[in-house]
Amino acid sequence: MIGKIERNLIDYLLKHKRLIYFVVITILAILIRMSLFDFKSADYNIFLNAWYFKIAKLGGLTALKNQVGNYSVPYQFLIALFTYIPVNNLYLYKMLSVIFDFLAAYFGAKLVHSIDKKIDILLPYTVILAIPTVIFNSSLWAQADAIYTGVMIGSLWMLYQRKYIPSFIFLGIALSFKLQAIFIFPFYLLVYLLRKDFSILHFFISLISLYLCNIPGFIYGRKIFTPFEVYLNQAGTYKKINMNFPNFTSLLNFQVNNANLVSYRIVHNFLIIFTVIILIMGYMFILNHHDFIKIDGQEFLLLAIWTFWTCIMFLPGMHERYGFFVDVLLSLAVIEDRKLIPVAFLFILSSTIAYVRVLFGMAYNFNLISYVVIGAYVYFTFFVTFNRNNESLFSKHLF
Repeated sequence: MIGKIERNLIDYLLKHKRLIYFVVITILAILIRMSLFDFKSADYNIFLNAWYFKIAKLGGLTALKNQVGNYSVPYQFLIALFTYIPVNNLYLYKMLSVIFDFLAAYFGAKLVHSIDKKIDILLPYTVILAIPTVIFNSSLWAQADAIYTGVMIGSLWMLYQRKYIPSFIFLGIALSFKLQAIFIFPFYLLVYLLRKDFSILHFFISLISLYLCNIPGFIYGRKIFTPFEVYLNQAGTYKKINMNFPNFTSLLNFQVNNANLVSYRIVHNFLIIFTVIILIMGYMFILNHHDFIKIDGQEFLLLAIWTFWTCIMFLPGMHERYGFFVDVLLSLAVIEDRKLIPVAFLFILSSTIAYVRVLFGMAYNFNLISYVVIGAYVYFTFFVTFNRNNESLFSKHLF
């Protein structure tokens, strides 16, 4: 027999089990990330650490008048703030990204719970924090993909709830940190066309939001077009068809040299147009079949995933980290539909392998992994996103 004190303790634990679970999972998520904090990636050694000391040498915030590195002004502003904190900058970079890991988990849980009230909000919260690429990106690699992803998921949650002004504000914030946020813009256009309950002028809210995030740079003398110039310079930094991301472009990966620069430009332009064509075909199908393909519920999540995944699948110059947003959203979609487990598993596993390859130099058959990702994308496209009610993508009613 157990004593009264022990029984009362058990009753207390059971009564507050959800809160205890939340606290324990949060603490474990923090601890597993802290265990990786001392790792220094090549990107940190070559870029992030050098940017920090250059900004510090230029006077911290006053360095904002110059472009240091190739990241956006808002991110450079945060690095400038780091220079005033007496903590190892490696830890500061990682702590910043980890904060947004939790923001992504929070907004992701809110989004899934909004789509299906029966889902316990603690489940998506836990799943997102446990994704290997989410853990590695922030606490091992010291990368910033969680920043724009966390904010962008918040934007999607607000979009789903028809809170359009805050949604577009958040979308602009995401874009101010990472150009990759632009990949979700076509989805917002689709929502605009199908819902018809907000104005096209709402897209200008994102532009205003982007500029507001760049105010620190303007204060120190940056030009009015700096937000766009930074991204244009980024796009021209690496003239490669593929940057270690397993996708369709990896099968056409042309390295730039005097012999094939022309080939690179041809393939580069072809891939951009090809991506646009695929998006237009998919959206044309949706617009002509919106009687059964809705923009609410599970379809909202699936179409957001398909849009972003299509961009990173076919556009040139995709880095191994650009699947981060899809990793997170696929993990949320699995909670809604368990049949997506194989797709999510294969994509996240492929992303994780790409991470390990870059971080630790692990050798593997890159083309084989790319074929796996392509197969997962094809399955997701034809048998999940565009075949919800046994309709064919190649229906005679496509156009």
